[in-house]
Amino acid sequence: MQTETLILLAAATFLFVLYTTVLQPTLFSPLARIPTAHWSCSLSNYWILRARKQARENETLFKAHLRHGPIVRVAPNTLSVDGVDAMRAIYQGGYEKSDWYRVFDNYGVPHMFSTLGSREHSRRKRMISNVYSKSYIHASAPARAQSRAILLGRLVPLLRREAATRGANGTEVQSILMATTMDLISSYIFGLGNGTNFIEDTSYRDHWLQLYLSRHHHHFWPQELPSLTRLCRKLGVRLYPSFVDDANQEIRAWNKNMCDRAEQSMNNDVKGRCLPADEAVVFKAMHAGIDKEENTEGQDSLLYTTSIQQRSLAVASEILDHLLAGHETAGIVLTYIAWRLSRSPDVQEQLRTELLSLDMEPHANDGGALADPKQLDALPVLHAIVMETLRLHAPIPGPQPRSTPYPGCRIGGYDIPGGVRIASLAHTLHLDERVYPDARRWDHARWLGREGDGENGRQMNRQFWAFGSGGRMCIGSNFALTGIKNIVAAIYTNFTTAVVDDAANQQQAAAVATVAVDVMVHPMDTIITRVQSPAYKTQYRQRNGLFHRNLFLGLYQGFGPTLLAGIPASAAFFSVYEASKALFDRGHLGPIPLPLAHAVSGAAADLTACAIINPAEVLKQNAQVSTTERLLPGQRSHVLKTLRQFTRHPTRLWTGYTMLVASSLPGTSLTFSLYEWLKQKMARDDEELARSIPHQMKVSAVSAAVAAGCASCIFVPVDVVKTRMRLAAGGDEPAAPTCEARATRPGPMAVARDVLRVEGVRGLFRGLSLTFVAGMFGAGLYLGCYEGCRKDDGTRSNADSPNGSNGNFDRDHILYNCRTCYEWSYPPDTFNADYGFPPSWEDNAAFAITCGLTTAAHLAQAIVVKTLFCWVIVVGAPRACIRLILRTVGADEQQNLTYDAVDSLLLLAPLCEISEVGGGALMAGQHNTWNAHVGQKRKMVQGDILCR
Repeated sequence: MQTETLILLAAATFLFVLYTTVLQPTLFSPLARIPTAHWSCSLSNYWILRARKQARENETLFKAHLRHGPIVRVAPNTLSVDGVDAMRAIYQGGYEKSDWYRVFDNYGVPHMFSTLGSREHSRRKRMISNVYSKSYIHASAPARAQSRAILLGRLVPLLRREAATRGANGTEVQSILMATTMDLISSYIFGLGNGTNFIEDTSYRDHWLQLYLSRHHHHFWPQELPSLTRLCRKLGVRLYPSFVDDANQEIRAWNKNMCDRAEQSMNNDVKGRCLPADEAVVFKAMHAGIDKEENTEGQDSLLYTTSIQQRSLAVASEILDHLLAGHETAGIVLTYIAWRLSRSPDVQEQLRTELLSLDMEPHANDGGALADPKQLDALPVLHAIVMETLRLHAPIPGPQPRSTPYPGCRIGGYDIPGGVRIASLAHTLHLDERVYPDARRWDHARWLGREGDGENGRQMNRQFWAFGSGGRMCIGSNFALTGIKNIVAAIYTNFTTAVVDDAANQQQAAAVATVAVDVMVHPMDTIITRVQSPAYKTQYRQRNGLFHRNLFLGLYQGFGPTLLAGIPASAAFFSVYEASKALFDRGHLGPIPLPLAHAVSGAAADLTACAIINPAEVLKQNAQVSTTERLLPGQRSHVLKTLRQFTRHPTRLWTGYTMLVASSLPGTSLTFSLYEWLKQKMARDDEELARSIPHQMKVSAVSAAVAAGCASCIFVPVDVVKTRMRLAAGGDEPAAPTCEARATRPGPMAVARDVLRVEGVRGLFRGLSLTFVAGMFGAGLYLGCYEGCRKDDGTRSNADSPNGSNGNFDRDHILYNCRTCYEWSYPPDTFNADYGFPPSWEDNAAFAITCGLTTAAHLAQAIVVKTLFCWVIVVGAPRACIRLILRTVGADEQQNLTYDAVDSLLLLAPLCEISEVGGGALMAGQHNTWNAHVGQKRKMVQGDILCR
């Protein structure tokens, strides 16, 4: 009886679990009729949580809406909604915020943004809405005086000093712009005397920005999984680094100190004695609002337990939210505006013409130098530039969740029960091709003339959602727009801008590409050398036809010369290649067909590279076939043993140079002609290529792989002859079986004839299949990594990306070196941010340990599986090695892109994921002090802020 009872209980439990976790959400839930973004979305939150953890939620949802329509189910109880009508129903229909917003509370007290109920929110908003209205800001004497002091007294003089001292090297502008917006918002809140001076106080500004930006990478756990985060904390397990809490604590203390100073100044102020610039507009309005609420409502007030009983903390909580949001959003937009205008001289000229037409003196030192905000607001070109930048680079592009009301609602033809998380996002609204044709292209003209007027203009404005909508839209939108326009006017009435051209990017990209490919392809290259050597049948092949174990031993022999010579050779190659292409593009070398120009450029670059790489290739190939038995007593290095052999005849290091050039010149010309043709064809077929670094990497990799694979097969006979000549030069192997008695080194034709006579045509094509694979794999990774790193470096230091960091300020010319946010990504924001910092030595140490664990995992897998592919690819090129290399050079975003690309190519060991988790825990558990982050701080000064 007990057994039957237990069986029935187990069956009932199983059926209950089956119904609640599978059947009910997939078949019987009211949400079951709504299309799912992924097959697992009706069963689990994992799909959307993974996108949020990887900071790719915006683009993931955009693609989901393209496939499935305006309403998509992204989790069992979560919907994503696109379209103006649905957006208005949610954000103007009284849908409340959920506990998701609790993470934004400061000092344990909610503020206006984090308040969940609409009634409490309206009470808080009523206190300060007047001082943030457009009419009040435009007429405000304090705001005018503060803008004049900050823009004309701090910003413009700083830019002039930068122009005088830095010259054409460029000035880092991203942090300057963030500093300017912080000074403006803090002065409007506290008064000029109690506000910040980040423009001039660069030391503390850099420290503060480092504190602030370091937190953004770690919002996921407390925001999306707060219960798990609290549980882990109680168990002593940290899901994010401890320095995040330290940074939050220091920022809160910094803000509270400013609030205390402002309150003291307000209490000590004698009426009529305070200068307009020192008036604490927002701070006074907030205290006046709390006084009014207390006097009228008393203990019955909805805000009694917070704003009234905890006035000091409630005010500080609200102020901190205004400071953080006010400086970051405007700073991001200004950075993009600077980058866009720096890349568009014609648009910049239109703007300057419009600004200089105003009745003001851009270089005067008196109070009339600042443009009237009403005049700026009426300028069509300036307004179009700001609107288009906000559309394409909204500071908060991600979802803004709400909770559906009980008992339910109806949206887009679907009945939605109460308590469902539902959200729209600016990213999808702003990329609607029906409203914004060619939506991913920055085109300020869409807001001008006929396009910006009439029904088209009204529709664009209806769908414009950079500041939200409804009763909870951004209260500081008018202040932000006014500040943005004032800053743009102050800069572009005094300066012009352009992007710094940093030629070092190509060398750095080539170096990264070389290291990555050398690490991954060298094992295959070693096997090819051994297969093509004359001793292949005796040393590397058994009599029964199977491979001898010697073929797979010492796969990294000869790696040193390759690495040392590869980086300068690669840098020289791409420098000559890009310079030659530029000469042809400009017509300096005469009009010739484009494929011929690419072929000639590749050939010129290859001649230069061959002159550097040939001695290293000779040393490498001789070391690859060297065996332990041939080492002298006390010798451990095959490379040193080979090098000693060539000290007696150093000219032999150039053996095979003729064959190298004979194969490289036509091979490289053919490869690059096919590569450029395929890349252009794929670019025409995929318009997103021009905007997306991942797409550029993929297209470059695929084009290079196809081109190099085809070209490498043609020149295998040349490679066989060249290899044998080089091995003969080292004295270890004869060039061919019949060449042993020759008194002189045989030439290429003699070697080829001997191979044909002894081994037949098949001997000249040894290693064909592996050469094809290595060519595809190596060239695909090489050029893919090169293009990606080149664009990434351009993102952080050139015109190849929408970041605003380096700029050189001069009356006639400012050179902007833009480095803030990737064009294919989305600006840093509280909801969907992923900042990458150049790692500190502690981070690198943790990654080195992770790399070692991963390598051991791959080695263990290869031993257990005993698969040739594992030995050649997996053990020879663990993905963590590539990631570590890219972290070391600071390519924070590319490390993840390459990580994902390598994932699809390698056979990964199950233990690899365990080692990754272990390395991540090690990093999260370390306690970093900010004073120790010297390298990080140095990078921060350069504006090295990345987001996806």
